[in-house]
Amino acid sequence: MSSKMILLILSTVFVYRIIFKNDDLWTPSTWLLIGVITVNLIIIVRKKWTERGTGE
Repeated sequence: MSSKMILLILSTVFVYRIIFKNDDLWTPSTWLLIGVITVNLIIIVRKKWTERGTGE
């Protein structure tokens, strides 16, 4: 799961860099984008774990 998350973040940053053609990859906007993606993934994982807990 962690490897998929890292791959998703890296691919998103790569796509972001291509779209905006930004030479400086680690700008505040890029960090904000990574933060939003990470928070969304954490929320999704927590929902799945709670569904598993109630399902058992």
